[in-house]
Amino acid sequence: MDNRRDWSPRRLAFSVSGIALAGLLVWLGVELAQGRLGPNDKVTTSVGILTAFAGLAVSAASFTLTLTRGKRSDIERAPGETLDTMADILAMTVGRQWENEERIRRVHDPFPLPVQWSNADDVADHWENVRRSPADNRPISLAGRIDEIVEVFNRVPSGRLVILGRAGAGKTVLMTRFVRRMLVGRGDGNSAPIPVVFSMGTWDPLKRRLRDWLVDELLLHHPALAARHNSGVTIAAALLSDNRVLPLLDGFDEMPLRLRGPALLGLNADLGEAMPVILTSRPDEYRAAVLSADVLTGAAVVEISDLDIDDVAKYLVLATPRGRVAGTAKWNAVLESIYHGVDPGVADIAAVLTTPLMVSLARTCYCETDADPVELLAMAAGMVDEERRAAIEDLLFGSFVPAAYGSSAPPHDTVGRHQRWLCFIARQFAAGEVGEIAWWRLADRLPRLLRSAVVAIVTLVAIMTPVVTFFALPEWLSGARYLWLLCGVVLALIGSFVSGAVVMRGHSVTRPPEPSRIRLRGVRLGRVRRSARWRAALWGVIWLAGGLVFGSGAAAIGLRGGLWAGIAGGLGVGTAGWLILGLVSRLAVPLEPTETISPGHLLTIERRTTLARAALSGLAAASTATAVVLVLIDGFYDLVTISLVNAILLFVINAVDIAAAWFFFFTAWGPWMFSRSWFAIRGELPWSTMSFLEDAHVRGVLRQAGGVYQFRHARLRQHLAQS
Repeated sequence: MDNRRDWSPRRLAFSVSGIALAGLLVWLGVELAQGRLGPNDKVTTSVGILTAFAGLAVSAASFTLTLTRGKRSDIERAPGETLDTMADILAMTVGRQWENEERIRRVHDPFPLPVQWSNADDVADHWENVRRSPADNRPISLAGRIDEIVEVFNRVPSGRLVILGRAGAGKTVLMTRFVRRMLVGRGDGNSAPIPVVFSMGTWDPLKRRLRDWLVDELLLHHPALAARHNSGVTIAAALLSDNRVLPLLDGFDEMPLRLRGPALLGLNADLGEAMPVILTSRPDEYRAAVLSADVLTGAAVVEISDLDIDDVAKYLVLATPRGRVAGTAKWNAVLESIYHGVDPGVADIAAVLTTPLMVSLARTCYCETDADPVELLAMAAGMVDEERRAAIEDLLFGSFVPAAYGSSAPPHDTVGRHQRWLCFIARQFAAGEVGEIAWWRLADRLPRLLRSAVVAIVTLVAIMTPVVTFFALPEWLSGARYLWLLCGVVLALIGSFVSGAVVMRGHSVTRPPEPSRIRLRGVRLGRVRRSARWRAALWGVIWLAGGLVFGSGAAAIGLRGGLWAGIAGGLGVGTAGWLILGLVSRLAVPLEPTETISPGHLLTIERRTTLARAALSGLAAASTATAVVLVLIDGFYDLVTISLVNAILLFVINAVDIAAAWFFFFTAWGPWMFSRSWFAIRGELPWSTMSFLEDAHVRGVLRQAGGVYQFRHARLRQHLAQS
């Protein structure tokens, strides 16, 4: 038997709290039976109990923000899923996601652009380290084209490759091709590593180790991997430890400058000897990071070359629908100018059209609309040399969104609104931040003063609602009514100030969604008890402290037994609240492993789970409060003679109040609903924000990465943010 498990902090805290609660309840029963509690003691005990209960909302507001923010509940998973099975499911999910992305971006229509590359040995590690052989320093030729990316990667004995390319050169498309080709022909039970793309802009190496970040990203985008392995860790962590995941670290250059050097050092420290990896970056940013820190240990480096203008010309001609102007005729003037150089600035047009990003924009703007590409020549002729290339790129970026939404489908003003909304989203998730459009982070984009005020008001209302409701009852038989009101007002003001100040100091009001469902059947008491982590003992301490404060105050003014009565009330209601939170948390069950997570699907799941949990927590907490009122105050102390109608009214009001507090403080959907509504009222977002994002994804403006969206390229995001 594992004695350490028997004396775990959470089990010890649960046992001590239970024994203490039972002892105090026995003491209260003896005191009541022998008639040694006078009226003043009854008043003090009642106030201690009910003020401790009113502290539920303030605890939820302030301590959740500071202590439990961003923590995931420990969802118990059904055993029996092996690493092989979950690896196959992960491979299927990843393959399906990137197949969909290639279809939306029409990578194969009419054919993939021939991206090619060559060695960049100046920032590669020593060939001895790349070959994993101190005696072998022979260089390896890694030149290739897009369909050869897997073969080129397999030439690297270390399994580590850095791909450099200027903005828009096709690094992300190359990663997509790599994923698809790696997964082709992968059979069930195959132990080959599964390529998974990770956006490096979400990693802060100064705060989180690489493997911890990788696990968190896997759990966010693939929730089924939260199942527990036999070793006790999540399936996500087990797959990484067993080198079943090949991390494709995309967008090193999108990390803040101060983090790039530490990121390289963190990679070298945490990857381990056998873990393969592919990293993409712009050349200058990676070279600067290498100079300030180190090369990626064991990594070979390649750099993507510009597209050949002949390949670009063939692609644009063949991508123009035959139903419009024939492709050759439509592009004839531009291509002749490029080939013969008869117009000024055509060299800059050719230079702009040598990256897959710009070719893709040109296709959307001209091949699929009635717009004439000859305007590129007019733009080039009207600009001075140093401004010409930037002006041509701005023209393509500026024309892309209207072309993506189509000039004939929606009216012009609708296209304008769509572009305005996209510009707003780009500004909110601009370069230098995460760069991911995660719907649950939208609340953090509210003005800080507004966030602080809303949290303070919600806390105030959550506490004062049961206080005022109970105070308004006409059946009070003594002056305890005003003592109750005083205690409630003090708690409400303190809680409101504390929670508002916490947010004002920069703490987030958001938390990641928990991709899980609520199941009422099959819940066992042992599961509920095990859900009480040792951190949950803080709940009992908080309520106990509240009862102790008011009990001490009552004893100081001469109310006999006030101290013990306050302690009993605080500990009793605190333990009840602890169990309620554990119960609601334990009702969560994982998603099906084969469910594909998208931002819209994640929002739908979070909404359903939020409503179910809020309803359950409201009903459970209201039942506890009603029991306290009826059994202790009405039954034992006879301070209030409550009618059945008023008891039902108290139950309903407290249930709604606690459910609303849960909705706002303990979920991702509550803050999302408020922030979405705020920005929609201001006209900065549509009311159906998620539908708008899904439509932008289908039109190729956004791309999907698991449970979040991103702009199809960082340069497009930057252009829209500056528009």
